[in-house]
Amino acid sequence: EMNELKNKGVKRILNMAIECEDMIGLKDTFESYLKLCLKDSVEEDVESGLKVAVEYIVQAQRDQSPIYVHCKAGKSRSVTAVLAFLIESRRWTLRHAYDYVVERRKGICPNIGFVAELMRLEEKVLGIRRSSMTTEMDWAENEAMDKNNKVESCGMG
Repeated sequence: EMNELKNKGVKRILNMAIECEDMIGLKDTFESYLKLCLKDSVEEDVESGLKVAVEYIVQAQRDQSPIYVHCKAGKSRSVTAVLAFLIESRRWTLRHAYDYVVERRKGICPNIGFVAELMRLEEKVLGIRRSSMTTEMDWAENEAMDKNNKVESCGMG
């Protein structure tokens, strides 16, 4: 796994999972390593963690240092960080960011607490009153689309 990351030119690692320890020496191998100790729980307060994650990704982009963002399953916490980055740095709607990410990584499933935080972020960053994905129907449509494409669904509807 480490060789694959090196072969892809990755220079920085962002670990979004409290339970993922650096057992293979990522800290010593890559230019920069940051661990944010977040639980994949609807009760987890991710606002400050997302700010740090977005800043870290933005800095990597500025420095032209490819970054690998991960969590335990690669479905919720890491995806939430990437979605927050796209909303903040590119000023994309949550819907646009979600569609962009799901097209590149099937089976994503940010937990509903993280989705609520992303909706608040979208409203704040874009200055809108209502998120682009405000209804359960929006998530249900994405889930149905995933099922039609035989992709694992996350039960967001």
